[in-house]
Amino acid sequence: MMKQFIVIDKVIDIFLSLSSAENFKDADVFCKTAADVVESWIDKRKVSEEHSYAVCYLAACLANYRYTLKKSLEAVSIKAGDISIDTADKTAVSAAKVLYEDALQSVNHLLKLKRFAFRSIGV
Repeated sequence: MMKQFIVIDKVIDIFLSLSSAENFKDADVFCKTAADVVESWIDKRKVSEEHSYAVCYLAACLANYRYTLKKSLEAVSIKAGDISIDTADKTAVSAAKVLYEDALQSVNHLLKLKRFAFRSIGV
């Protein structure tokens, strides 16, 4: 079963090192959800114990990307005359996305194939 390779405590530790999450509750929710998603993507026939850290890192990067997107939606934009304040951090979202895509690429060989082909098309 894949859960043995995705260690939630390890995912949370990695997530907290990547993100600006301020409390364990945020980390717990985002990491558990991301771990479930990553588990569904992994071809269990291809994964072994040696892949554990890479798979946990992918789950943490996915959690971080989702958390960063959520935080960016809470951004505040205020304009008063010539003064404007915009707290949306597009750079943080871009960086989180790059980390996630890089982590995904590093375990690409462990993922289930998502391709399909038409055997024939009849008219």
